[in-house]
Amino acid sequence: MTSTADSSQDDEPVGQPVSARFPRLVQILQAIASAGWSHYVARLRVGGQAIDTTSEAVEAGNHDAERFREMLERLGPAFVKFGQLLSLRRDLLPETWISELQRLQDNVGGFPGTQARAIIERELGSPVHELFPTFDEMPLAAASIGQVHSACLQDGASVVVKVQRPGIEPVIHADVGIMRLLARQLEKHIPESRRFGPSELVEEFARLISDELDYQIEGRNGDRLRENFKDDSGVYVPRIYWELTTRRVLTMERSLGHKLAQQPPADPAKRQRLAATLMASFLKQVFEHGFFHGDPHPGNVFILADSRLCFHDFGIMGELSAHDQEALA
Repeated sequence: MTSTADSSQDDEPVGQPVSARFPRLVQILQAIASAGWSHYVARLRVGGQAIDTTSEAVEAGNHDAERFREMLERLGPAFVKFGQLLSLRRDLLPETWISELQRLQDNVGGFPGTQARAIIERELGSPVHELFPTFDEMPLAAASIGQVHSACLQDGASVVVKVQRPGIEPVIHADVGIMRLLARQLEKHIPESRRFGPSELVEEFARLISDELDYQIEGRNGDRLRENFKDDSGVYVPRIYWELTTRRVLTMERSLGHKLAQQPPADPAKRQRLAATLMASFLKQVFEHGFFHGDPHPGNVFILADSRLCFHDFGIMGELSAHDQEALA
């Protein structure tokens, strides 16, 4: 399986020396130590005397997975996204860890609507009121990379506008660089970590996060998925408005439904039909299309009023070669 992006392994901040990243490295290592893993931090042999590994501020009874999730939340967007990636890896982690890491979904505060307006105007080159006669500054939802606002177009069409967090890209790239360093140190000094493939995990994450930072890639993914399901009566994929989409702003048709997890149908027969439709859609994606939604958590699958399933968030997609499809079959 491959990601839909081909990101270089050297996407660390250009011109930023290691010394400039040292305070952030110390902050990350201190967070790991304080979460209860100071014995591992000491073995990494980075950070030196700047890291206090003598005490561990761990509450009695806290499960390792819970402490790990809380640590990722404290460390910010890049680490939250890394945890979300890990929540998809049932081949690596036990179910208790998967369940805990799934709590990272959509648990992020928003940024001011005035900032979102400024980003839209800079990216699209026109005042927001000319682009969107109606634009709600209060976000519908916020995530670690961006947030979503409701709006209307000149023709009255209802849309959502996804806006990237201001200044997030250099922050992400700097943290990915530190993750690479820590992965190398893990493999070198903590042999028991090698079975998890830390460097491979970080490189997979680097490719995925590179995709997510470019909304034009997400838009193309959405178009491809929409085309694949154009003749499927049970699945709907919203339209992308390319004239109002850039690397940092994405405008998409709004689907007036609700999240699958929030309000499943009360009727068992309807639930069964939805489950069958959802399973059939993924079998088609994997075995027919060779292109599939890579982050199908409950917040990304909606139920429309007409009972169709609607997919959202196309930043993480997977692609299978014909050989891989045959091997899976």
